[in-house]
Amino acid sequence: MGNGDQRPPLPARLSSAERNFYLELRRLVGAAGLSCRALEESTSARPDFFSKSQWARWINGISAPPRNAIRKLSERLARDEIEAGHLVDLWDQAFAPADFASTSDSRQIRPRQLPVSVQQFIGRASHLHVLSDLVDQVGSSSGPVVIVIEGMAGVGKTTLANHLARSVSDRFPDGQLYVNVRGYDHAVGPMTPGEVLPGFLDALGVAPQSMRVSADDQAALYRSVMAGKRVLIVIDKAYDAEQVRRLLPGGPGSLVLVTSRNQLAGLVAEGAHLLRLDPFTAAEARELLDRRLGPDRVESESQAAEELIRMCAGLPLALSVAVAYAALHPSFRLAVLISEFRDRRLDLLETGDPATTARSVFARSYDHLNDHARLMFRLLGSHPGADLSLAAAASLAAMPPDQARKALDELTRAHLLEEYLPGWFTFHALLHAYAAELTERFDSGQDRRAAEHRMLDHYLHSAMSAARRLVPYRSSPRVTPPLPGVVPVELADRAQARNWFDSEVPVLLALIGYADSSGFDEHAWLIPWALSEFLHHSGRFQHWVATQSVAVTAARRLGDPLAQAHSHYELGHALSRAGDNNAAEPHVRQSLELFRELGDRDHEALLLNGLASMLDQQGRYSEALALALDGLRMVETAGQWWPQSALENTVGWLYAKLERYDLALAHCQRAVGLCREAANRRGMAATLDSVGFIYRQSGDLTKAVDYYQRAIKTYQDYGDPFGQAQSLCELGDALAEAGDTQAARDGWIEAAAILERLAHPLAEQVRARLAALVA
Repeated sequence: MGNGDQRPPLPARLSSAERNFYLELRRLVGAAGLSCRALEESTSARPDFFSKSQWARWINGISAPPRNAIRKLSERLARDEIEAGHLVDLWDQAFAPADFASTSDSRQIRPRQLPVSVQQFIGRASHLHVLSDLVDQVGSSSGPVVIVIEGMAGVGKTTLANHLARSVSDRFPDGQLYVNVRGYDHAVGPMTPGEVLPGFLDALGVAPQSMRVSADDQAALYRSVMAGKRVLIVIDKAYDAEQVRRLLPGGPGSLVLVTSRNQLAGLVAEGAHLLRLDPFTAAEARELLDRRLGPDRVESESQAAEELIRMCAGLPLALSVAVAYAALHPSFRLAVLISEFRDRRLDLLETGDPATTARSVFARSYDHLNDHARLMFRLLGSHPGADLSLAAAASLAAMPPDQARKALDELTRAHLLEEYLPGWFTFHALLHAYAAELTERFDSGQDRRAAEHRMLDHYLHSAMSAARRLVPYRSSPRVTPPLPGVVPVELADRAQARNWFDSEVPVLLALIGYADSSGFDEHAWLIPWALSEFLHHSGRFQHWVATQSVAVTAARRLGDPLAQAHSHYELGHALSRAGDNNAAEPHVRQSLELFRELGDRDHEALLLNGLASMLDQQGRYSEALALALDGLRMVETAGQWWPQSALENTVGWLYAKLERYDLALAHCQRAVGLCREAANRRGMAATLDSVGFIYRQSGDLTKAVDYYQRAIKTYQDYGDPFGQAQSLCELGDALAEAGDTQAARDGWIEAAAILERLAHPLAEQVRARLAALVA
């Protein structure tokens, strides 16, 4: 580590006692040859952590080390037979002034007000590291170091503040002050600075007759008494900055820890340090379970333990209560507790103590909201997902966007919501359950039903907008106008539409099931219709089949032939793409009959195209070609390019299967022209793949490889992984026939990876090709 002469000079501001301490610290560390890393490792042990960066500052006299760190260092040096017990005495002389004899001298009073600490403090290592660095700034700061620990109710802010306070208390020899200012106590009400200051002054030894009447005078006296002192102050459960400002010392040397469910932006703007506390990580939550229930019990039901952590949303309060319940019932399996939790949720977290009951803790935050924020929070209990946008929230509550924004901002400040991206909000399952309870209790059935209808309208009309951008040539079914108060999202282009679907798919899937079970049949078939092309393009075939199955049932309940025709068509298409043509065919035929009855020639032609594709996969090429030609003749007179381009491609493909390559190429070239004119990239990719197949079948493998590669690139640019995988398979076949087995293998491996990610049965066929290649 080098000798003391190589170190920077100690700061000139040090007193003689402090200088003596630092010089001896340097000498002993140098004699032992300890690096800052070695000092960190040899003095850090739960619950204390002293980092190498802290040791570097302490050795250079930048800040004062805690007494506990010096005691641990002296014990470490003693093991190397280096006498260091006097180092603790030097610390006391430098940083812990002796008591004065006169009982009238207020400096003799050293308050010790910190509450009893939790016996087993768990996790928060990264937070403690940050806090330790901030505590080290006390010695060099021009004023008190103020740290605001903020986070949602039940996340463990008070526990962390008290644990830190106890671990660094010996660095503040003039005492520790603690007050719970009851910022969220709706029954008793929050404490004002005028109520807190007399207690602080009394604890600091100020005679009652010396205290002033007004809060401003008390605050001035408090700052005077605190001048020159090193005191640790914990202000717990503050509601706003006004509760805190008058309790701050005026000069340097003190540390103030503030906990709050609100963000206290005013204090931060004035120089306070902000530390956000989130729920436990999975590892921290697992550590809590291991310690309270025993690692053997937790390990034996590892899956149930993970589910319990998820259901408690990693919230330390909820986990502690749930674990206490499990500890009181040692014969219960954790799986039984999980089952009870699903049924009882917040009821299972009742303890009879308002300080540790989830409902009571959440209620203290809710009770301080204004009316608009309360209404917004309650109605969020009707939303099926954990995430929602500003527009969705505004629609749910029938608020103008600017008013909804203010309500959401208040909920965010109170940590009842989190804004994880601009305009996007989330909240955990326990708060969702609490909001659902509140809306059941305070909002009428009619109001809740209207809110649910607005929410579904928001997602339906937004999804229809996205669907139009995704596939603009697809004809949309008629949709009932949205209710008043609904704020649909209008997407500008295809990229925005894909991003919107990517973000909202989990909510849309949940809403489809909700609409189906709640009697919103129009939404239950139209949201799947709007979502279908996105699920198709992204290869989510299981979701596509599942949502269209719901749509078919809802359309049947409505008795609407058009809804049934669309839903059967989409379900047949989805089943076919998922590889189940036997199940797909009845739906396609039923859809065909319905569209014929409705006189919809374009859809009738598309259904003929779908049936032709199914017969093709069964090897019935002539029958398939006849159907496709019928469909093509039907749309050629109507001049609709989209069904025509699809049918031209199918006809070309089928002619190739029947070895009529000139006709095949002519039809596919017409399809290419139609797709180019309409900028239909997906149709272009499918047709390029067909041209590759035609050249491969006719023996021109060089052109086949070229067209397959162009198809793969187009599919990839468009964002159709299933189409990309199919063309990769075909490319591999062409390369294998050309004798390039290594390139064929690479193509098949890439195709298999995509298909396995999509959970598509074609993956097995590709793996079989790879196995045959190896054999």
